Amino acid sequence: MATIRHDKKLFQKAIELLDDLVAEDGWTEYGLAELYRNQGDCFKHAGQWKEAHSSYKKAISIVDLPIYRVLLCVILVHLRKANEASDLISGIDQDKLDPFELNDFVFAYSAIAIETGELDQLKEAKNLLENRKMAEPYFEQRRLKLLIGVQSTIKDGRSETAAQAARSLLSAMARSASKYLMLQPNFMGVGINVNSILDDIAKNSHEKIMLDEIEPNSSEND
Repeated sequence: MATIRHDKKLFQKAIELLDDLVAEDGWTEYGLAELYRNQGDCFKHAGQWKEAHSSYKKAISIVDLPIYRVLLCVILVHLRKANEASDLISGIDQDKLDPFELNDFVFAYSAIAIETGELDQLKEAKNLLENRKMAEPYFEQRRLKLLIGVQSTIKDGRSETAAQAARSLLSAMARSASKYLMLQPNFMGVGINVNSILDDIAKNSHEKIMLDEIEPNSSEND
């Protein structure tokens, strides 16, 4: 699976398939927005920040969900547009995020605070991180690392080393979290499981490789 193997070629195939899907008629607004969100996720996992930015913006233009804005903030951090990310995340209503989305918000907010070095934002990030314990050990460790980054930035001021560490944490968490996502845009009332699409692409690619390996041997035996 592309999300587990982090295979850029598989992500590219998934992106192409999503391009075909968005061209279809019959999507609900939410379904179409989710397709663009999924496309943005694929671009993000492939490290294609500008393309991810474009896809998330399209999703927001269709259905302006708070989580789409959070995801866009993460991309803005990677594009070194911390001030724009700061303005965007400041306008997000945390009460409209579910618990998992709120985790994303806290991580993104903290990374942005480390990027900007803005003291009030850093203090708020510290408060958010201290009050947001994670049940999963992997994400709890990352929460603590971000908290250390926030605390050191409060003490010593902004540093590129701390900012780079925060960006790296966001990338690593996105790759790990993607293993557990079930993305299902709504098409005429039918869920489209994008993770299954990635599975099928990976399976087909593997089968093609196996056939390529078998066919030469078959010729030799003949």
